[in-house]
Amino acid sequence: MAPPPNTNDPPEYQGPLTKMGLITNNKRFRGDRPSPGPHRCYLHYLDIFYGLTSDPIEFREPCITFWKCIRSEEGKEPPRWRFKEQLQQTESK
Repeated sequence: MAPPPNTNDPPEYQGPLTKMGLITNNKRFRGDRPSPGPHRCYLHYLDIFYGLTSDPIEFREPCITFWKCIRSEEGKEPPRWRFKEQLQQTESK
């Protein structure tokens, strides 16, 4: 006697979209592939919020740097924006 079908699996879709190849019935699980990491410009993105909370007048500079990062090629990202006080502290050391 055959085992009963697994009732947890939804029935496969067999409509016109499957025939056109727009929908596949391949099961995809989270363990199939490694989870993606953060975007390469994520730290530039965080600099926008840091600039906004530290000095709203300086808000424009981190936005420009983030936009340059988004438009740049991978591996040629611009240096991260740093607040003027941070630059003065690092130069004095």
